[in-house]
Amino acid sequence: LGSIQGEFPVPKPRSDRPRKGPRTEEKKTMPDQLNEMEESHQEATEKEVERILGLLQTYFREDPDTPMSFFDFVVDPHSFPRTVENIFHVSFIIRDGFARIKLDQDRLPIIEPVNINEESEGIDQNTQIRNQGIIALSYRDWEEIVKTFEISEPVIASGQSQPRLSV
Repeated sequence: LGSIQGEFPVPKPRSDRPRKGPRTEEKKTMPDQLNEMEESHQEATEKEVERILGLLQTYFREDPDTPMSFFDFVVDPHSFPRTVENIFHVSFIIRDGFARIKLDQDRLPIIEPVNINEESEGIDQNTQIRNQGIIALSYRDWEEIVKTFEISEPVIASGQSQPRLSV
């Protein structure tokens, strides 16, 4: 096992490492590509919301006395993901106070644009109480809505094709 009297190992000289200074919170920046992508996505969403609001307003300009079923408006019978996108975009229109959802006499949701002239009717946009809701929509629910309401064509056509308005 070796001798009892051993030599102690020679200590290694210490090398001075640069000391770490106090951590300063540096502003972390996203890569330029990611910033541009995020901005373009926000702009695309805003444009789509404006386009959908235009469709809703056009429908009511042509036939102001007929209520528009919320399901007829947002459901795309050919695409469940497109239906979800439509609901997402319509939620911005409602949140910003450009449209509202009410229940008709059959307790089914209808959507209508908010008139600018409603302030004269006693409804002030700034004091109007806004309620929020959550919509749960599964693929099975979507299939059932398409079948029940007999939706054959989407009111909100996808952004790539020409918008078609059918009810």
